[in-house]
Amino acid sequence: MKKYKSFFILTILSALLLSIFAYLGADFMIRKNDGIFFKRDDLCIFVWLSQKEKINENLNKGKDTIVVLGGSSVLFGTNSNIISEITGKNVINLGAHAGVKDYIFIWAKKVLKKGNIVILPIEFGCVLDYNKICDFKANYILSNDKETYKNFDLLTRARYIGYFLTHSAICYNKNTKNEKIKAIKNNTKYGTIFEKMFDSKYWNEKGDVLNNFGQDKEKIKQAKNTKCPVSNNIILTKDFLDFIKWCNENDIQVFVTYPVIFPFNNLDTKEAQDFLANYKKTFHKNNINFIGEAKDSYMEIDDFLDSIYHLNQAGQRKRSIYLGNLIKAHLPQ
Repeated sequence: MKKYKSFFILTILSALLLSIFAYLGADFMIRKNDGIFFKRDDLCIFVWLSQKEKINENLNKGKDTIVVLGGSSVLFGTNSNIISEITGKNVINLGAHAGVKDYIFIWAKKVLKKGNIVILPIEFGCVLDYNKICDFKANYILSNDKETYKNFDLLTRARYIGYFLTHSAICYNKNTKNEKIKAIKNNTKYGTIFEKMFDSKYWNEKGDVLNNFGQDKEKIKQAKNTKCPVSNNIILTKDFLDFIKWCNENDIQVFVTYPVIFPFNNLDTKEAQDFLANYKKTFHKNNINFIGEAKDSYMEIDDFLDSIYHLNQAGQRKRSIYLGNLIKAHLPQ
């Protein structure tokens, strides 16, 4: 009996030691290896965010510059010139990729300036806490943002190390990775005309998509079955709340509003209406400026390009006129 007990204890200790070595080894790899990435899509996001940083750096005039921040619904749904004409202020489209979820707010702190006015028509999934690590966010942080990783508390870092150990990370040297990023920047091959819209060569100097004409009928047909979120557990993420606190400390005004709302097939149900109402109340409970009504962000099928998030030119214009008037009504005179 003692023999089996000793074997059991030894097995447990060995497993514990192996786990510690794996943890420390992965932690060292993440901190020191600049060639980590997971797959091509994540390198595309790296290029995308870096192009947005360049736009913001070149055009940001500091105080009173309006920055419209969000995912691709902002990228496709914002015409900065229209909003600028209505508000009389410099406007920048800082729409990026909602796939990185609330990492958008960690990233935004790197590029925003004191005195900016931030408008957040952010996608629902970027501010709600579903308590899980999403692929795009984890991949981007582990591949491209060592500083954010190093600032994690021990528990969060352990979760990201677990992700690193259980997903297929590719480790090159820094030069090889940079060559691959350069190749993506120079890519001119697209499967469809709609793919061009994700290439910063087809954005204007403000960061707006210019060639989102027409509609991908097949994709919109598929999107018609999409449902509006109906979650009863609306909790704002820690990174979003930290972002709001940081903005308050840096003389940056923040106004949150509803994102573009697709004509979901359950939009008129009580569950969907309750979600939209409670979504707004959650920001108010946290003393965050929330402007606009859900119904004013409803869009029509003909306004969309190829998904429930991306507007075409007609939808972009309609949305931008609405946002311009909404912003103007709430700015200090």
